Amino acid sequence: MKMLLTKAAAAVLAVSVMLTSLSFTVSGADISIVSSGGWYETAFAEWSGSDVTTVEYKETLADDSTYTQVDSQLIRDNRVDIPGLKGDTRYTLRLTASDGSSTSTTVTTMSYNRDGYAHFNYSSGVGAYNNDGTLKDDADVIYVTNENKNTVTYEGYTGIANILSNARRFSNPLAVRFIGTVDTQTRDADGSKDTDKANGVVAINGLTDRDMGDDSYFNMCDISRPTELTLEGIGTDALIEKWGFTIAGGTSVEVRNLGFSLYPEDAIGIQNSGDYSTHIWVHNNDFEKGYNAYDLTDEKDKGDGDGSTDIKYSEYVTVSDNYYHECHKTSLVGGSTSHQQDYITFARNYFDTTYERTPRVRNAHVHVYNNYYSGTTGYGIGASYNSRIFSEANYFENANVPITMGPVGSDRYGGTVKSYADIFVNCADTANPDSAKNGTSYVTATSRDEVMNISNPVSGGNAYDNFDTDSSVFYYNNYSVMTAAESKDFTTEYAGRLNTDSGYNNGSTEEPTTEPTTKTSTETTTETTSETTTETVTETTTEPTTDEPVDILYGDADNSGIITSNDAATVLAKALNNAFITPLEQAHPNDALAYLDVTADGRITSNDAAYILSKTLDNSFVFPAEE
Repeated sequence: MKMLLTKAAAAVLAVSVMLTSLSFTVSGADISIVSSGGWYETAFAEWSGSDVTTVEYKETLADDSTYTQVDSQLIRDNRVDIPGLKGDTRYTLRLTASDGSSTSTTVTTMSYNRDGYAHFNYSSGVGAYNNDGTLKDDADVIYVTNENKNTVTYEGYTGIANILSNARRFSNPLAVRFIGTVDTQTRDADGSKDTDKANGVVAINGLTDRDMGDDSYFNMCDISRPTELTLEGIGTDALIEKWGFTIAGGTSVEVRNLGFSLYPEDAIGIQNSGDYSTHIWVHNNDFEKGYNAYDLTDEKDKGDGDGSTDIKYSEYVTVSDNYYHECHKTSLVGGSTSHQQDYITFARNYFDTTYERTPRVRNAHVHVYNNYYSGTTGYGIGASYNSRIFSEANYFENANVPITMGPVGSDRYGGTVKSYADIFVNCADTANPDSAKNGTSYVTATSRDEVMNISNPVSGGNAYDNFDTDSSVFYYNNYSVMTAAESKDFTTEYAGRLNTDSGYNNGSTEEPTTEPTTKTSTETTTETTSETTTETVTETTTEPTTDEPVDILYGDADNSGIITSNDAATVLAKALNNAFITPLEQAHPNDALAYLDVTADGRITSNDAAYILSKTLDNSFVFPAEE
């Protein structure tokens, strides 16, 4: 008799599901999710149909009362981007139009890799964010666009260049969020700015733009002694064009998810301003080559800008997960033998057809690992005066002079390089790129922890000191390494800023959960709910119950410890009314929704109810969530 009752309930519920799916007219049908996803501590969604005016988010397993509304600036062009989320966490985004219609999507975020020297012995999050991805409690946020770049205000200062030049005066952590392209005027070959003026380009007020006769310092935003500052791009298209940042004497500064192009000097320069810059993190950015038509140097070597990421008078710096494309003077660590800087990491960067300086190092201990070098035309890693470099599990492909310890450029000196687990594919001869000079390329270690005796091949520096095996000066137990081959695959997909092609977790669209709005749907609900309830109550009253705690079962919506058709009916009620609380949710609020989503598609729908019925009828049936 028990099986007969179960089948009867199943039949009634199946009819209920069918009628419901045919009869309901749901609020929110005019908003259609085109795509959604979770990136590094960020979520996004794109839609078509109605104009969305409000976007809210919550952790998926949290109560609906925890929904948080996003800033209006994050909603633009039928898209929303939400930074500041916890990493590796499932979120539900709810989108609402002006007419009240709404829909939802569920995404799972990823976590930034917080390794390298920027985070070494530093418990606070670098920049304006905590290490879990959320904004620090007292952090402020400002938004910068091309339209408001000279009018945006903060703490009594107006214009983004003026704000950042006074960063030393700010007491709270600050996240500066750039939206779209923010550009400025740059010089023509004659030193004028007539082309940009004629094209209506508006200059950024307050940039340093200095002609020094035989050199230049053009279009640099001088950031004076910032503390807990994040410069970040929103979405896929934030671009700093024709200008760059100088971080001078900064502590706890982060630059992320930005594109840089056509910069006449540095895209990012890190240096001192009376004090060393320390704990600086430059990650997940795109760097195109710069452009300087008015090159005043004797060498005429600034045509492609003066450096994508240059570092001097700094310590505890991580440059990671960036995409460098056709950059010329890519990253100089130490501009001369007198510059002092130390403890710098380059990890998981994709150097795509770069020319040189990836990096070029003076007076520093540098760890270079899991980077992918493709088509290097000059040289890759260059060890100059008094440099100690540990090159680990990098992938060099079609690269000219991937590593050199001999003098490069105008140097008369060399440095030392320990190479372990690097891969070289179709690379040129490892001789020094300057044929007039001599130098050894690198020394290969037979194990990661081998203590090496590497003397400086050219005068002007100390021997290798095996810093990479000393946990007092190296994050020995606090980083993970891929093989070189794995790093090639990883960087080609994930390095750089957020893009629309790959490198994120795809989201799933939830069916709308608002109440029915038509007479037909109301009648259908009344009829089918009554029949289903009568059948299932009769059946489940004979089932054993217990007041003792039980393990959570997938699909056990009534928290009875067994799977019956009553669970299917309860899940169906949940699908029709998101405000309905199942007994399992009451007993296990933090875990329930994951166990009710037996189809493992990130949402609770009538499909879950149908799957639970299948389990009731055939115990050997396996839920996707169980698999």
